Amino acid sequence: MTRHPARTFLDAGVLIAAYGTQRPYTNVALEVLRDPHRIFLSSPFVRHEVCPKALFNRRQQEYRFYLEYFQSTAMFNDVRLILERAGHEAARSGVGAMDSLHIAAAHLFVARQVSLGRFQDRDAFISALVRTEAEIFDQLDRGEPLPVDGHLARRLATLIEEGEASGDYVTAATEDFDAMEREAVDLFRSRRAP
Repeated sequence: MTRHPARTFLDAGVLIAAYGTQRPYTNVALEVLRDPHRIFLSSPFVRHEVCPKALFNRRQQEYRFYLEYFQSTAMFNDVRLILERAGHEAARSGVGAMDSLHIAAAHLFVARQVSLGRFQDRDAFISALVRTEAEIFDQLDRGEPLPVDGHLARRLATLIEEGEASGDYVTAATEDFDAMEREAVDLFRSRRAP
């Protein structure tokens, strides 16, 4: 049986835990991130929850960790559409502001997958998602470890080791953070260039 990748939308707390700032949950969060049978979905709002805080607290390695993650996610970035959909979602279901933004981004991502012909309709997307998640739970119930993609495992291990070995925090001026951000933007653009 062909295993379809699980589409997974991680909350900011999972990313924070994966970096190691919430130690009791680090291993569990890293296991999810290392699962090669997942496609990670995100929104600009999750990115905004974690990246500026890492920069504000002068945690450059943590910031790089998040950038690496977001570069590997599928993301719906049309903020106008997300806000419009989020307003309807919050009014319909009563969820909070951030949750409605995340839900809206996920709905729009699914709609995009359908429009690209990757799924016949929204129900087909959800069926594939549920089927994949059930396969993962069955695997765990059988006591089988989740497979780890070697490339992702090495990248995460390197980032974590680099962060732990980087020593104490150093004082940095606004100009230093501006330079780091420019470097990250340049790196991001160079990876997006054809």
